[in-house]
Amino acid sequence: MHTHVFRCIKIYTLILLGTPVVSIAAAASELVVPRVTGVDDVAEYLESDAIDPRMARIEGLVQRTPDDGEPTAFPTTVHIAYDDRHLYLRFEAKDPSPSQIRAAMTRREAISADDAVRVYLDTFGDQQRAYVFRLNPLGVQWDATYSEANGWDVSFDAVWKSGGRLTENGFRCWMAIPWRSLRFPPIDGSERPWGLIVGREVARGDAEESYWPAVSNRIDGWLNQAALLRGLEGIEPGHSRRVIPFATHRNFELRDETTGELVAQDESTAGLDAKLVLADRFVVDATVEPDFSQVESDRPQITVNQRFEVFFPERRPFFLENADYFRSPISLLFTRRIADPSTGLRFTGKAGRTAIGALLIDDEAPGLRAEEGDPEHGRSATFGALRLERGLGRQSTSGLFYVSREIAGASNEALSADVRWKLDDHWVATGQLAQSRDRTRDGTERTGHALLAQVNRQGRRASYFGRYLDIADDFEVAAGFVPRTDLRQSTHFFSFWTWPEDSALIFWGPEIFVQQSWDQDGTLVDEQYEGSLEWHWSGSRFLELNLGTGSLTLRPQDHDGLPSRRRFSTSDVVLELGTSHSRRWQAQSNLWWRRTANLAPAGGSLPAAAEDLGGNLNLQLQATRNLRGDLLWLYTRLSDRELGREIFTNQILRLRLDLQVNRAFSLRLILSHDQLRRDPVLTSLDERETFNVDFLATYRLDPWTALYLGTNSNYRAFPVPGSFGTGGRSPVLGSAERDATQFFAKVSYRFDF
Repeated sequence: MHTHVFRCIKIYTLILLGTPVVSIAAAASELVVPRVTGVDDVAEYLESDAIDPRMARIEGLVQRTPDDGEPTAFPTTVHIAYDDRHLYLRFEAKDPSPSQIRAAMTRREAISADDAVRVYLDTFGDQQRAYVFRLNPLGVQWDATYSEANGWDVSFDAVWKSGGRLTENGFRCWMAIPWRSLRFPPIDGSERPWGLIVGREVARGDAEESYWPAVSNRIDGWLNQAALLRGLEGIEPGHSRRVIPFATHRNFELRDETTGELVAQDESTAGLDAKLVLADRFVVDATVEPDFSQVESDRPQITVNQRFEVFFPERRPFFLENADYFRSPISLLFTRRIADPSTGLRFTGKAGRTAIGALLIDDEAPGLRAEEGDPEHGRSATFGALRLERGLGRQSTSGLFYVSREIAGASNEALSADVRWKLDDHWVATGQLAQSRDRTRDGTERTGHALLAQVNRQGRRASYFGRYLDIADDFEVAAGFVPRTDLRQSTHFFSFWTWPEDSALIFWGPEIFVQQSWDQDGTLVDEQYEGSLEWHWSGSRFLELNLGTGSLTLRPQDHDGLPSRRRFSTSDVVLELGTSHSRRWQAQSNLWWRRTANLAPAGGSLPAAAEDLGGNLNLQLQATRNLRGDLLWLYTRLSDRELGREIFTNQILRLRLDLQVNRAFSLRLILSHDQLRRDPVLTSLDERETFNVDFLATYRLDPWTALYLGTNSNYRAFPVPGSFGTGGRSPVLGSAERDATQFFAKVSYRFDF
């Protein structure tokens, strides 16, 4: 079987990579950008009240939301020009109520709640990928890459100049984007137009977005609606060479589980990140002894009584950068599997319509965890990934992906081929075929397949998503995120929106979700049927009511001691609501009641029918232009449906405060409390209560030149005698003791050559 699938993947890939390129239809708009000279002081040139008459002028932005195709009520003028070093953009944004403009002095890229302007640059002109640069009214930067196949990749960081200030009738901001921060094919005098979109976002009211040229939400895709940017001559992306040395020091205390005493340790390390651009198209990134001590903690999630692994997104910079090059519909590379790397090498880039991503990195964590005598003791796991993607015209692509993990003679690898086919302005079809091979040290081999086929329709009123997923029981990708195997799953999602005119209600409508799952023997194991109604008003206020029913089936292999399959009926009622009507605060919340099962019963017991009552609240407060608070509360209570007794309650409270003194210097404080109370008669979960204090001071001149100073302390409470549910007391913070403390410092500096 596996030989046949590998052969199919090879033939499939040759066919797709050899498919003739379909010509791209000309854009409806175009702009000839002028070259300017004599720009010595970029800030003075773009902040001056006098506008250089040589700059091209863009006006007449058109709404995408809420009133698709209508003129904007917020006049915006964009001036654009270039020289040997930069592309210059200046935005004059008028506002009838300038006091209502939302603009905070915040850390880089934390401007989602603010008014903003942006530009898309499709530097290869193939409608596949674009660089996106965005500013809030105070000039705080946000940058990313956008792919029609994979969406946003916010890991992209560039060094560019910007500024912004509020004015008496709106705001003015500007960008100076160096050519060396972009990748594009050589411009040798031949006509190579880029794709261009400029836009503005108004955070209050109807949350208006407007663009030039018009970008309609009735059409699937963005870059296929871009204008052609002409007139660029005599520019080069630059042969960038970048070295970023860094040093870290940690002083920490950990509690010894045997003696109960705190043991102090010191640790100092030095490392290096390096970047080299080859032939203006390809980037080689290397890292030695990478350090991730400045990375913020994961956003909390409820992880108890979950049937499958909970997904936590990657946050480490080395793995985030250019992550878009390693994505596929089935997640074959999930870099959080790499826990403790020491050296790594990444190669990414694009030549013509072919994009390539390659990654080779080790992980010392398995060898550190393994005990003496284990073949993995002291050994590192090696991860490798190679992805090729070919544009087929009109935003269609084909791809080939290979991933592997090897340690101490054992290996795991997977090979896949995928295609994304843009059928018309509304419909996109996606498919992927994958094969895995797992070999143990004694030579035992297992193989398994995975298949995905899906279609998606995007429209202003009607949208549809349909997917079929087939994953064999023996399909295993050690480097990926595939939480469930032995699966054949059908998923359908349909929505229909009504857009009232001249109303505070922007749009509303129903959604229908249907999902059925079978094992490879064809037995139905899960089913879910949901219907919901959503209402969205001005001020980003929304309300959603969701009603669902279905079933889940546990098999003997899903739970020890289960003699045969057991089916549990499920149902749920979910209410979600939120608002950002106020300039100062935003709130989102949901409440739920669900009929489910106790998936972690006490030892010797079997799963039983249960009810889950819970909710969450996220409150964000912009206290001043420089101070922001974020409060998150999560709560869930599981009760035995037959006995009427509580099984456990879990609640998490997290408060985050961010003080941005200026664009470079910031302070951050995170306080978090996690408590789980349980009935030991009904569940095997461990009771816990922890409190964590996390403080970070950052001085950051650019994404790579920075100084970090931080502390982290963790406190653990212990149960007070007594039994949960019979009058006993739960753990309290008053009985807590410090479990671990850390102080760290990190300094890094960017050298460009």
